[in-house]
Amino acid sequence: MANNKKPRKAYNPHKTQYKRPPCFRYTKEEGEELKTRVHMHLDCFAHQKATAGDYLALRFRIEVGLKLLTHFQYQDAVASWKVLKEGSDILDKVRERRDNLGRWAMGDPEVTHLRTCLFHVEEAQDKTTRVEQMPAFIDANKTLEHSLFTTHP
Repeated sequence: MANNKKPRKAYNPHKTQYKRPPCFRYTKEEGEELKTRVHMHLDCFAHQKATAGDYLALRFRIEVGLKLLTHFQYQDAVASWKVLKEGSDILDKVRERRDNLGRWAMGDPEVTHLRTCLFHVEEAQDKTTRVEQMPAFIDANKTLEHSLFTTHP
């Protein structure tokens, strides 16, 4: 038998349940790696060695950027939103080109514009918290067409 004579506290299930979203953590170096990795995928387009994975990585980052811009004031985000929307349109054209030509191809002006888009996404990521980024990552991942790996390798 226990030596403690104090009565136990009653169990309160509402005290321990939280309605917080799941949290993810990454270090500053891992955050920088998230930013630089997508540039490697863009370089694959620049060197005509792109695959569906490269396309999906670029599409994911631009979708994340569009969703992160909802956390900013309208005046601050309108210029970035226009640039990212043009980048999304470029990726739509690249996808159509893949259906017609049979390969993932992109010209130099398109690569340059997408580099600018990635810069805007990186700025938005730097100015938001991880809690704000998590729903953007989840929503962007849901909108991706993962079947491209098998249908359009």
